[in-house]
This record gives sequence, structure tokens and C-alpha cells, in this order.
Amino acid sequence: MFEIQKEVGHFIKVEIVENIPQKIGERMWEDLKEYDKSSGIDTNYKRFSLIMKNDNEVIGVLEGYTVFAEIYVGELWIYSVYKKRDTDGNCCKN
Repeated sequence: MFEIQKEVGHFIKVEIVENIPQKIGERMWEDLKEYDKSSGIDTNYKRFSLIMKNDNEVIGVLEGYTVFAEIYVGELWIYSVYKKRDTDGNCCKN
């Protein structure tokens, strides 16, 4: 944690964290959406996930979100046994 002194003479504490606590994340996104809406901006923000299966086995997940007319990928996970390749470069499971 470190502090930044503002012009008014008091300090703002800044924390470096690996993950934003859920309540803070929810507050942040709600405030961002409300601010954009009050400014006449329609961000059309939506989270989504794609679950990839081989038969009934989950082999991958893509988590992302849309904003404006764009798509952003946050995470892409492929089950490690499906990352292997055979001698022809084809994907194969052990």
C-alpha cells in the first residue's frame, strides 16, 4: 500500500491487489454504467461466457464482455490434456 498526497493536503491510500473484492467491483461497474447513462452514452455492457465441450466433458471456457459494439476476452482456458498435439499437428487427448 502507498499513499498519494492531494492538493488539499490529505492523503489518499492506494492498495495494489490481485483481485478486486466483489462488493467494490459491483459498485465500480454500477457507477460506471450510471455515469455513462447520465452522459448519454450507451455502453451496452454485458458479460458472457462460452463453455466448450467434447461430448459432455468441459474442455474449455472463454469469459468476456461486450461494450459498445466491441467484444473483449478476459480469460480463455483450455483443459491442459487438449493442448497436446500429435505428430501431424492435430489436437489429441491423452
